[in-house]
Amino acid sequence: MKHLPWVLLLLVVGADASSTKEAKKGFVELQATIARLRSESGADAKQVLELFAREFQRSDLEKKPFLAELQEAKPGKVDATGSRALVRFTVPGEESSPVRAVLLENERGVWRLACARSFIVDGKGLRDARGRKPARARMSMRTTNGPYGSSAYSFTYVSGDMRKYKNRVDIWFCHNQDFHVRGGVVDLGKKSLGTVKKIPLDASWRRVARAEAGHTYVMRVGPNERRDFFVAFQVTRLKRGVAELSWTLLAGGHGAPSTIHKPNPLPESDRRDGADGVDGLPGKRG
Repeated sequence: MKHLPWVLLLLVVGADASSTKEAKKGFVELQATIARLRSESGADAKQVLELFAREFQRSDLEKKPFLAELQEAKPGKVDATGSRALVRFTVPGEESSPVRAVLLENERGVWRLACARSFIVDGKGLRDARGRKPARARMSMRTTNGPYGSSAYSFTYVSGDMRKYKNRVDIWFCHNQDFHVRGGVVDLGKKSLGTVKKIPLDASWRRVARAEAGHTYVMRVGPNERRDFFVAFQVTRLKRGVAELSWTLLAGGHGAPSTIHKPNPLPESDRRDGADGVDGLPGKRG
């Protein structure tokens, strides 16, 4: 691939991540660099993402739209915290005009994509998926190894029926009063679900979080080949080994449900695949 020394020179001339202005500038420069790399060097998606993305999935290489939408993006409002930024953008001519967002990270003055996917943070499609009120979920504490039973839930398929959905678990509730997640979760403490409006950039993502009544959490569902989106949920009731949640779609993305108020069907690719495995139960604390 030609011109790589020139590209790498541009990469080291990064911006300070301390302000929204510099984050937006970094995004625009990133757009221009990727566009030049693709047009002048004929770089394919894999070559581009290896240079500019901290993480990407195999399926991201098969989907041309992300790099296309990135090049056409019209940046809007930007949030920046420390070395992380979320840049909202629209794509001219996109149906229903959703507001998308991309996550950026700044490492030693170099702006990179945190992942090779955009998230839908506003627009009619997201509002329709959320509906007028949060959805509900219920999980019973898992106390033995074996099938999840009623201890797990899938935000992707809006269901707790793990037999039907082939153990495509997003979250399950264990005997230590912990949530175990397929992705990352952050506990925001005691706050109203309605006050959570955006992806928390300063989050310290974990695979496990203590279930606490009244606490609100943000979860990144994924990232993996099947899904990558964000939900917010609150523990509305925690009693006698049962956790009841109120939840909503915080940001749409790859594999996100089209509605949170009725079960979503397994796509054809998931119907062909076998069931996922079952996590082992952790040792009992205390």
